[in-house]
Amino acid sequence: MLAPVVVAGEPQKASVAAVVVPFTQLGHVPLVQVDAGSRTWNFLVDTGALISVCRPEFALLTAGTTNASARSHLNFVGDNGIPASLPVVTAPLVRLKGRAFVNVPMAVSDLSRLTSSLGIPLDGLLGFQFFQGCQWTLDYGAGELRLAPTNSAPELTGASQEYVLRNGTPCVSVELQGQTMVFMIDSGFSGALVLPAEKLGLRFTAPAHAGAPVQMISGRTESRVGRLADGFRLGGLDFIEPTMSTTSPDRYALGALVLDRFAVTFDPARQRVRFLPNQTGRVRLPAVRSTGIAFDRSVNPWNVLFVFSESAGTVRQIRPGDRCLRINGEPVSAWSRDRYENTADQTDVLHLTMAREGDQFEVDVPVYVQVP
Repeated sequence: MLAPVVVAGEPQKASVAAVVVPFTQLGHVPLVQVDAGSRTWNFLVDTGALISVCRPEFALLTAGTTNASARSHLNFVGDNGIPASLPVVTAPLVRLKGRAFVNVPMAVSDLSRLTSSLGIPLDGLLGFQFFQGCQWTLDYGAGELRLAPTNSAPELTGASQEYVLRNGTPCVSVELQGQTMVFMIDSGFSGALVLPAEKLGLRFTAPAHAGAPVQMISGRTESRVGRLADGFRLGGLDFIEPTMSTTSPDRYALGALVLDRFAVTFDPARQRVRFLPNQTGRVRLPAVRSTGIAFDRSVNPWNVLFVFSESAGTVRQIRPGDRCLRINGEPVSAWSRDRYENTADQTDVLHLTMAREGDQFEVDVPVYVQVP
């Protein structure tokens, strides 16, 4: 979700205890609870970010400031091509299930764009650098983040492979349609593959076309989505005709929709990674379905952020700024992100009760297939 440059500063250190941290998945992205400053906070685990990111309230309560004028800023260019700069603070103490991480560098962002799209109060991201003192595993099948001390962890057994660091984030080689490509392992991206497939001349079974905008820290970026012909092999699993998106000409990533088929173990001391499958057989990723409406679900009622250009004609009467009061007759407060998306995956129409400037109106919203 964030591709930063290296920030100067001392790396954080971790205590030696081995722990198991449960996580939930928010749009396939792991969400853990972090203890810091006498509070518990919601953080996504984002291996696509070099350092961690927090919102200003976290920085103020843990580091005592949100002003990093005495330190380097995190300078990066988002997939939308817009350069950005975030101040960096040092959190003296962060705990995961009692395991202490000290002197943690964190970029400060209000995270409002991510919070609005995810629908929960998001306090930050734990980047790849956060875990450098551990051998650690994201076990999607068990819903566990397992941390072991590097100095006592054994070498990875089974089919592990070397990863390379690009901009400080882990990348592995994958062969796709006869081309070898280097993909970032990006647990913070909720989709499957990101790559400039059309630029590379790859073959499709469902041609690439304009998809839903993707929300990132640097802002919203346009995407193109489709389904590739053939497939690729990772960790002993064959992914057949994978879905993909393009967000920039230079971005290649394996997202959470691929990673959640594995227990993914990183061994930073030896710079190796193991993808241990939690299933057998071939994998064909499901169709991508959508209502064509993006909501800010962090407020009640939900606010409409934008309506996709490819939405059905009946949906285009909905405008940004409209409020969604009810879905299928139930208040939106009864609809979690997972419930809403699961229902959209299993039905052809959602009935919405909308409000605009004090007036209410009803809309039947067809659920359409973005990528078959």
